[in-house]
Amino acid sequence: MNNRVDSYTVGYKKPPKESQFKPGKSGNAKGRPRQVRSIKDYLESELRSVLHLNAPGKSKTIPKLEALVKLLVALALKGNIGAVRIVLANISDTPSAKERTLEDLVAEFEKRNTQLTKAAGETAAQEDTAQTDRQSLAEDFSSDE
Repeated sequence: MNNRVDSYTVGYKKPPKESQFKPGKSGNAKGRPRQVRSIKDYLESELRSVLHLNAPGKSKTIPKLEALVKLLVALALKGNIGAVRIVLANISDTPSAKERTLEDLVAEFEKRNTQLTKAAGETAAQEDTAQTDRQSLAEDFSSDE
């Protein structure tokens, strides 16, 4: 046997030579799998990319997010009420202007829905009371004759 192989001792952190990786070969040939990206990741990436605008006589490059904001403001100025709400909600210092979660939006919707339902119930109750008052007045008027 070769003197070099005989002097190699197998032990802790010293695997047998025949089970070690051969030169040029790795233990993980395919590598680490790529991370699965969400739609939010793709959207953020796309909004960070730039848009090339060509106007007569000059060229301008702006991020797509900036172009989207310009479009939103233009729609708001034309009278699109949804765009107006979005713009105003994002420029005010109220808590609604800060980033809200889905749970916050659902809670706000439920609160407004409850208020509207309550207001509609009060209106119905007021109408019932008014109807009863009208009937009693009519009875009083007819009994006086």
